[in-house]
Amino acid sequence: MSYDLTAYVRSERLPSMSALAAHLQRTGGRIAIDDLDDVTAMHGYVPVTLDGAPTGFEVYWSEITDARRSSYRQRLARNGETPGEYLEILTTCDRDVGFSCKSGDAREVAAARLVANALASLAGGWVRDPQTKEVVRYAAR
Repeated sequence: MSYDLTAYVRSERLPSMSALAAHLQRTGGRIAIDDLDDVTAMHGYVPVTLDGAPTGFEVYWSEITDARRSSYRQRLARNGETPGEYLEILTTCDRDVGFSCKSGDAREVAAARLVANALASLAGGWVRDPQTKEVVRYAAR
């Protein structure tokens, strides 16, 4: 079983790898991502250093398409549900970045949470934790 997080962002607002590394350093310096030149190169297993010790997590990028938005709107209409924050996320973002960790590994989860929040913060997006239902909004209102 895995512990998953999702960051929602706009492609044109993605930070450089150096900006992401600098942000992580400014916000506590607990985590370092080595050997990546481009933030979109974070894919598959990403090794990182958390509090001086190695760990890592998996990262998967997906496009948020018009078809996906339409399907969600149809589901809302079919179920008689009111549009909420998730529809706003889908309509203002064009990428989701999935972070997957071993559910029993608190270090992996902590590392993924730090990177997901830094990425969303710099890109003005959102982070969603489906396990806790928590959504953190970094996007301008």
